[in-house]
Amino acid sequence: MNIPSIDPDQMSVKVDLVQSLYSVIEELGKQNIQKDLVSSGLQASRKYIRIIMDTCLLRLRNLSKIEITDDMILDLCEALLHFMLTASTLPSARKIEVDRKLRIDLVIPNVQCLMKTPQKAVVIAIVREPENIESISQLESVQPNINNIWLISARPLRIPDLRNYSVFHIGLSKRFCDIIIDIEKFLRKSGDKSMRFVHS
Repeated sequence: MNIPSIDPDQMSVKVDLVQSLYSVIEELGKQNIQKDLVSSGLQASRKYIRIIMDTCLLRLRNLSKIEITDDMILDLCEALLHFMLTASTLPSARKIEVDRKLRIDLVIPNVQCLMKTPQKAVVIAIVREPENIESISQLESVQPNINNIWLISARPLRIPDLRNYSVFHIGLSKRFCDIIIDIEKFLRKSGDKSMRFVHS
C-alpha cells in the first residue's frame, strides 16, 4: 500500500493558519464581533472578513518558511466563513454528501430546502482546482438553478454564468468579504423560515 508522504512544513502552516485565525478572532473579541454584526445588520461582516484575512495572511507570511499557496488561503476562507455564519446566526449545512457521490462544501439554509425547493437554497463550493470543471458541473444535478451555485476561489475563475467570490478580486468576480451580506439578502428574499431575524 502506497501512503502519500505529508510535508511537515505544509502541515505546520495549516496548524499555524488555524491558530492564527482563532488568535485574531480572540483579539478582536468574539462577543464584540457578534454585537457589531447585529447592530450593523451584518454590514460589519465585510470589515471583519477583511481585517481577519489580512491579519492572518500577514502573520503567516512573517512566520512561515514556505510560500503561502492559494490552497492555504482557501483553508482560511473556509474556516473564516464557518465562523462568520455562526456569529451571524445564519442557517447553513456544512460538508454535505449527496447520494454518496457528490460532496458539497456548504448549503444555505439546509439540505431539506435544497431537495424540496432548490430555488430557495444556495450551494457554495470552494474551488481548489479551477481546471476541474466536471466536479462543479455535478452541482447542477442537485441545484438546477445556476444562479444559486456560488463558487469561492483564491483568484477569479473563468466560469461563465456562475457567481464567483474571490479573495484577490478582479473584474467580474465578487469580493469574498461580501459573501455574508449576500447570503443574508438571499435568505430574506427567499423568505426563509429558519432564519433568526435578529439583525435590524
